[in-house]
Amino acid sequence: MDALFAVVHDLIVQLERRGQIIQDLVLDSDLHAKKHAKAETHLASHEKKITDVTEALERSQGEVQSLKTELLRATAKLESEQKAFKLQKSKLEQQLKISEHRVKAKEGLLERLQHKFQQVMDKEDVSKTRTREVFRTIQQRDPRKSSAADLKSLELIAMYETEREKMTAEIAQLRSQVQELCCDVRDKENVLLRQTGANGFTQRDAFVEKLEQARLEQEQSSRQLRHKEAIIQEKVNKIEIELRHSKDIIADLRDENANLILEVQSRPTIRDYKAIQRRVVLLERQLSDQKAAVHDAHTLEDLRKYMGTAELIHRDKVNAKLHLNRLTTLPKEACLDVRAIAMESPASSPSLPSALHVVEELVAFETHFSHEREMYSLAMTNVDVYEQGERIMIQHFRHLFGVKSMEGVFPKINEVFLFVNEMNNALASIKESLGLASNVSVAHALNELRTALQKMTDPKRPPLAPDTHESYVVTGKSDVVGVAAVRQQHVTLTKLKQVLGAQTIDELVPRATK
Repeated sequence: MDALFAVVHDLIVQLERRGQIIQDLVLDSDLHAKKHAKAETHLASHEKKITDVTEALERSQGEVQSLKTELLRATAKLESEQKAFKLQKSKLEQQLKISEHRVKAKEGLLERLQHKFQQVMDKEDVSKTRTREVFRTIQQRDPRKSSAADLKSLELIAMYETEREKMTAEIAQLRSQVQELCCDVRDKENVLLRQTGANGFTQRDAFVEKLEQARLEQEQSSRQLRHKEAIIQEKVNKIEIELRHSKDIIADLRDENANLILEVQSRPTIRDYKAIQRRVVLLERQLSDQKAAVHDAHTLEDLRKYMGTAELIHRDKVNAKLHLNRLTTLPKEACLDVRAIAMESPASSPSLPSALHVVEELVAFETHFSHEREMYSLAMTNVDVYEQGERIMIQHFRHLFGVKSMEGVFPKINEVFLFVNEMNNALASIKESLGLASNVSVAHALNELRTALQKMTDPKRPPLAPDTHESYVVTGKSDVVGVAAVRQQHVTLTKLKQVLGAQTIDELVPRATK
């Protein structure tokens, strides 16, 4: 019995020991399984990191290639722009030289015409002084400028003086004709006397012959004087014709001078021209730097040395958006493992990066479009949810300007703002041109503009008729001021027609009052 109990006890002890061993084995197997799972997850994370790094490297290679193509495109564009700028520069220099020569020629012609005009004005001054002397002789006093009777008397005296000159010329002409007729009669009488003297009459006295000889010499000298007077009169007529022709030339020169001034004003100023030259020099320098960068750079870091600050900031933003900045934070051991494990894959083909770039652009565009649609749909729901006053305001704005959807509300608001801004600028330019204050109402400004237009189109105003060969002559400072004011009004009306889209001057006021 004791032996059986001992055997059973040993068997129970062996079973307990076996259970303990089995339990230890099960615990060891669970521990190994956890370690194996942890190792697999760690391996999977490493593989994922390796794939991410590989894709990032491929994307960076594609970006480097795209940067090179963009650089080549920019180089070609800069070369074309440089050629265009040089050609434009040469054309502007040539036009400037031609304009300078024209201006110098016109200045010389104007000086000659001014000299002739000065001579005419001197003659008029002499006639005026003579008229005043006659008035002073008659009235025993100087004429008063404020007296209408004195001015009328001066006009009458000037008229009588001109008539007296004409009558004097006519009397001199009649005297010369009478002298010629007398000479003809005397010649006929002398012929008759010679014929009768040949028939037996007595010869003349020596004193009579001397008188006849003196009379003939006097008649000959008078003929010479009349011939000289005719020549002088012909020269005076020629000078008057040249004077009228000079007036026509001055009118043409004034028009051409105004056109040249407008042409010079439309061309770039010296400051703009120098700014363009500086821009060309800067672009040439950038082009040479980029050429040197393309020639010398072999890696991405070498290329970044030659990039500008703005381009570097843009490139860093793109890298941060694509999560490429993590490449610099990886440990050195991981990079070495990647370099040792990575191999050439079919993803390194040249067409795949461009395809991936296009796919990324399409995804970004679709995301932006979906966000925009969500934003406008949310705005539409908010309009429906808002209070009564705000909803009525937005619906009224859409009804007034014919906006069918919420997408057109903001562009229409911008369009209305630009239109109102342009109208305010046009109104300010009208007030400045007409010499009005800035706080004048719109109706008052339009009335002043209408009055100025009526003055310009007044039928009582003597027009400049080119068919009659008469030109407007500037004789004082007031005339110069009037011409400048008319020119300023013309420029203002041209700007108004461009801003308001009018074809004629009569359409300005209706368009401005809308």
